[in-house]
Amino acid sequence: MTYDLSTDVGKVRLRIADTSADPQFTDAEIQSYLTEESGSLDLAAARCFRSRAAQYVDKMLRTGKWTEDLRGAVGSLLRQAESLEVLVATPVEEPDLQIASTAWSPFAVRDIAIDEALENSGS
Repeated sequence: MTYDLSTDVGKVRLRIADTSADPQFTDAEIQSYLTEESGSLDLAAARCFRSRAAQYVDKMLRTGKWTEDLRGAVGSLLRQAESLEVLVATPVEEPDLQIASTAWSPFAVRDIAIDEALENSGS
């Protein structure tokens, strides 16, 4: 396992919090998800979350009287995957930028008025 943030595999590891000495995924597995998702870091991370969720379906650990129910993790992992998928699917809208113009002379007032008229006419 490598954890190098200058690589796409490392960036996916960061997104899924798979940064410990005992990783959930191998570099090859993450690279495979990156390849399948055309290099999208977020979609590869979503694939990792879905894969991890599949591991916990109907899984309970029992040791003597102690029981750990891992089934509850499934919903959380799937919600994380969905949020990344929605993030990728939702286009980012650029805000309209309004730049203030200051008229320092009568000629500047005329130029500002012409610019605004051209902008409003669609030219």
